[in-house]
Amino acid sequence: MADQTVAEHWNRRSRMYNSSVQRDYADSRAFRKWKSVYTEAIGPGTGRLMDCGCGPGTVTMYISDLGYRITDYDQSPEMLRTAKANAETLGIDAEFVEGDAEEMPFEDGTFDIIVSQNMLWTVPHPEKVFSEWYRVLKDGGRIVYIDGDWFNDPKKTRFRMRISHLMTSLYIKGRETRKERDERERMDDFRHLWSFGAHRPADDLRMVSEAGFTDISVRNGIEKKVLHGIKYWRYGFIYNYFMVTARKPADG
Repeated sequence: MADQTVAEHWNRRSRMYNSSVQRDYADSRAFRKWKSVYTEAIGPGTGRLMDCGCGPGTVTMYISDLGYRITDYDQSPEMLRTAKANAETLGIDAEFVEGDAEEMPFEDGTFDIIVSQNMLWTVPHPEKVFSEWYRVLKDGGRIVYIDGDWFNDPKKTRFRMRISHLMTSLYIKGRETRKERDERERMDDFRHLWSFGAHRPADDLRMVSEAGFTDISVRNGIEKKVLHGIKYWRYGFIYNYFMVTARKPADG
């Protein structure tokens, strides 16, 4: 079931998060690199694609010209409204469905591809999400998602955190205080979730396999390809962004 603490968090942060996404979209270098990562992993097609936990439509913006019929799916009504507004502004044709990633309203075998970015760490029961992804995918369908170990990444040492904070302050007016940084990140909202004690992507790969997926692969170091400037120092310097891809067997 949907976690109300998580839903309320993203409803509160929808405007701020969308501002960050819009800056990335306007940054031609960042947009080009993100688009390249997803295009390489997904490729063009004409089937149905779900952007699960779409937020303000981040991934949808990168892949909208690949030919798929896109469904943006999110539990946060504010995020979903923002995604719809962004799609209308950019001329992206997509449908928008509100709901829980652990209990989806779609029929078995609905989608050819499921994409997701930075969503799985926020769900209460990731194994249920993987099970639902498997169920709503067609035989031979694929998952492609990017996430990070925001709590336990080995890169997130005290020394690297200090460097990250210092370098970030060079890009913004005045030095960001610890209180301001904590308010921006609000990680306390998520301490009750599975990801707080997880080790990723190792735990992800185990659950993906247990859900029945095959051809499982992980690509680490995505942050080195897509981030630069303040985004790199704020996030990429202390977190490993990983991409997991897998396939539902052709025989179901």
